[in-house]
Amino acid sequence: MANTDTAKLFSNEDFAGEMLSDSVVSNGFIVEKLLDGSDQFREIMKCSKIKTICGKDICESNGFTSKIYLVSIEFQQENGNSSEQQKFSAVMKTVCPKRVQDSIMSTITDVNKNQKDDIGKEEFMEKIAKNISLIHNQECDFYTLFGNISKEIMPLPDIYYIQKSDLEKDTPGVIIMEDLTESSCMVPIYEGLSVQQIKTIVRHLAAFHHFLLCETDANWKKICGKFVFEDCENDFGDRIVENVVEWNKDYFEVPLRKLKNVVKSKQMIYALRECAQEFGLPELLVHGDLWTNNLLWKKTADGSNPERVAAFMDWQLLFKGNLAVDIANIISCCEPDVRKELESFILEYYYDEFSRRMHDSGKSVGYRIEQLRKAYEYAFISKTVSMCGMAHMCAQIKKEDGEDKNKTLAKRAKIAVEDAVVLVERIAPEWLCL
Repeated sequence: MANTDTAKLFSNEDFAGEMLSDSVVSNGFIVEKLLDGSDQFREIMKCSKIKTICGKDICESNGFTSKIYLVSIEFQQENGNSSEQQKFSAVMKTVCPKRVQDSIMSTITDVNKNQKDDIGKEEFMEKIAKNISLIHNQECDFYTLFGNISKEIMPLPDIYYIQKSDLEKDTPGVIIMEDLTESSCMVPIYEGLSVQQIKTIVRHLAAFHHFLLCETDANWKKICGKFVFEDCENDFGDRIVENVVEWNKDYFEVPLRKLKNVVKSKQMIYALRECAQEFGLPELLVHGDLWTNNLLWKKTADGSNPERVAAFMDWQLLFKGNLAVDIANIISCCEPDVRKELESFILEYYYDEFSRRMHDSGKSVGYRIEQLRKAYEYAFISKTVSMCGMAHMCAQIKKEDGEDKNKTLAKRAKIAVEDAVVLVERIAPEWLCL
């Protein structure tokens, strides 16, 4: 229910108390938060009333841990002149733990259906709900600390309002941010990223890592400890492997089962975090989910392939660990031949960019390219299993995209897994499941 003062901002005061679409907040709630967080919105409201608010689910119900709404607001001048209407839009992200639970259980089926409670479903789902709340709150902490960072270093959307999730109080998690839908675009996962796009991303990562080490205090270390899903990995990962194999035996039965140990907690934690310490790399803030759908690109006037990043999105899986994880994640979004071309030079490219910035600040890098390459190898191994899970999930929930497109993802994952098996045989044969 909107308060009386907020209701007066609407042409129809009853509209303030109505919920935005099927979201967890009211129209009045959104207006209150935009008044506090957006200079542009406040300026419009000086001589206007709100005529309409509409909320559209722009994830088309495919968001994994949240729902994302495009909030469109139309105004009417206080003199009633409808010919002078203005518009304002924002994007609202809300976390939905129950929805995530349903999505996980429908995607990761229990392959041993006849065994009673073989995955401890109730305990597992409770853990998932807590983790969903946790990762939203970590994203809130990230935007609180870095919301004003230079977009030349790390492009982020402007943030208007942040509300942390509290499961005990049933408080929904909410982030209201700048609308970039008109000025930016995503590269479809099926198309794959280009070499130039990867180089652009890597330059931003190098700039951000330098910023963390040289230009900010250490408060960022407090917002991310362990990898948030590590307690679930043994159950969660095993079922990803078995369900992917059941889905496509021809591609994955032999190579993926060899990597089944990779998704155990001990190995995953080593690849994502501990190997960085062992190889002498600094533990840095890792995005953790850097792939095509979490990158917005600035549209080009002629419609050509975009090469400038508008925003790095969805920092909910961030953690402190192996800086090479983000590099491994993003080049896994390329076609196999492009990935292999990138692997021949992209680590040196990152290292040169990072070294230049460190030297300009009078600081030493502290590690050699060989150490970075070792960390990348473990990051790549850990990534390949999730690539298979992503290919499987897209085949289940994006059937309308067509068989050929889903085959593209499956083939991309198959080749990555085969490459990972060769890598494990060389650097960590004890991880193989034979």
